[in-house]
Amino acid sequence: MRKLVLLAGLLAVGGTSLRAWQVDVHYLLTFWLATQAGFSRDAADDIAGGNQGLDESDYDAAISTMVWVLVRGDEGAAQAVRDNHFPSDGPIPSPPARRAVVANGPLARGPVVALIRPDPSSTALDTLGRGLHPFHDSWSHQGVPDVPLRPLRALRPGLSSAHPRARGGWRSEDADLTHLHVEEVVDLARETYLLLRQYLDQNPRRRIQPAADWAALEATVREFAQARTKDEKDAWMATHIPLPPGAAAGISGRLTLPGGPTGGVTRQFRALEPPPDLVRPGEIAPALVDAANAFANAWIANRNIGGAGEFVDVAGLADLFAGTPGPLGDRVPAALTEWSRKFLVMYLATDHAQVNAAGHADPGHPLYDTLPETAQTDGPFRAAGGLERPTFSAGHFAALDDNPLAPGFAVALRLSDVPHEAIVLVWRQTGGRWAITAMFPVVG
Repeated sequence: MRKLVLLAGLLAVGGTSLRAWQVDVHYLLTFWLATQAGFSRDAADDIAGGNQGLDESDYDAAISTMVWVLVRGDEGAAQAVRDNHFPSDGPIPSPPARRAVVANGPLARGPVVALIRPDPSSTALDTLGRGLHPFHDSWSHQGVPDVPLRPLRALRPGLSSAHPRARGGWRSEDADLTHLHVEEVVDLARETYLLLRQYLDQNPRRRIQPAADWAALEATVREFAQARTKDEKDAWMATHIPLPPGAAAGISGRLTLPGGPTGGVTRQFRALEPPPDLVRPGEIAPALVDAANAFANAWIANRNIGGAGEFVDVAGLADLFAGTPGPLGDRVPAALTEWSRKFLVMYLATDHAQVNAAGHADPGHPLYDTLPETAQTDGPFRAAGGLERPTFSAGHFAALDDNPLAPGFAVALRLSDVPHEAIVLVWRQTGGRWAITAMFPVVG
């Protein structure tokens, strides 16, 4: 119960991690399956904690790592993303088609099977949980990884990995939502359950009760998978994983799902620290830091989208849309200004499920026109109750060396209650001032 109680508290207030399946699969479902297989709650907590742990750090999480893969072109980081979140035997670098992920395939299943052996060590269950993480992700990431900024300007296609196009693509969180993939979640749960039972056969001292029959569990798993709102996920948790008296309950704060409490949400914007070799404070002009902080003040603190837009160079943004049909591809300034405002507004919205449903400012999405251009006080894109801006320093800017978006410097932001993505802003000196020439989400 140690981490379960702690996790419940974290879930109530949100977190700062990214994942493939969200925390409802990696932690919650894993915990429940382990208890049904015969593990104690503490042991189940260790397994589920190890699984979720690969998404709980700025170094292991797919999105935080991928941000710096895109900025830096780091092959080692790209390999870590492949091994931990997109299991395949495709070399790094190689085209995405060479790195296709197979659900329950040998590259995903083999490492977990190798852990099913007698192991009395204190870290064995955490290790088992970590092995389950890419195994689970093989379902949500199955297919050919997409490339961020496709079709605008494919960014690091030999290194990057994003949600497959057939499952929503690089902008979408749909690959992670269980109610869109019910049968896959049932398959994932059944295969996980069988592996957990096999592990207990090899480590019988860890068994505290007989395992349930899978046939008796499937309906409960299906109920879990079909839950399509935050309230429904919370209700499933309250029914099937009762918490100690006084423990905070609910997983609403960490899921991209509609519903749940929306009043009084405070969103903190946090700047990620780049890898040390990309940080060159001596190259960062004070005017750049001042411009970034003035931009954050207008955008986040004052919700002044028009004022924040003054820091965006729409001519630079046009390069992102080169070759795409319509006014954006035709470099029409009004269309580019409209897009930039929609992009900024969507990160102020309390209910990020609505942002995902509207395509994350994808101009080709059928609901693109529903995104507003100003901060909203009501409606589906109502701004969060409290917005806390980051304070930028020279150490937050990453030099764009050998990068398709160079020259310039990149900053990456995370949102406290939207743990499933990051925001990348590219700053460049143009026309005698520092301005944003590219901005895009990294979704996972």
